[in-house]
Amino acid sequence: MNSRYRTLFSSLGGVEADIHGNATQIADGVALMLQQTVAQASPYELQKPPISSTIKVAGEFEVENMALCSASCTASGCSDIPRSRANGFDYDGTTNTVSFFGACRPKSTELNVPFAVSYSGSSVR
Repeated sequence: MNSRYRTLFSSLGGVEADIHGNATQIADGVALMLQQTVAQASPYELQKPPISSTIKVAGEFEVENMALCSASCTASGCSDIPRSRANGFDYDGTTNTVSFFGACRPKSTELNVPFAVSYSGSSVR
């Protein structure tokens, strides 16, 4: 591929994936595109860049499925939402956002209920 397309895709926050290969490569490419779309659509942007491994999320909202989300979830919220793209949260460094997935997503009636994200910040020199 011409490098100017790579530069354009990158500058617009896009992703590049090989979809000319086998079914696994196509599935991986589509998954990458979906993950980037979710991250760009997330309204939960962090104020400062975190050290990714230190991120913890807790919420007062009711999740889609407490039993699948975590043992730390009750009807009044979750004290420790797991980090998982299946049932939990994840952080995207390119957009500096947190997104919720699967059973740990807030119920649609709970979208404006507060939650907390704690993390250690990284220092820039």
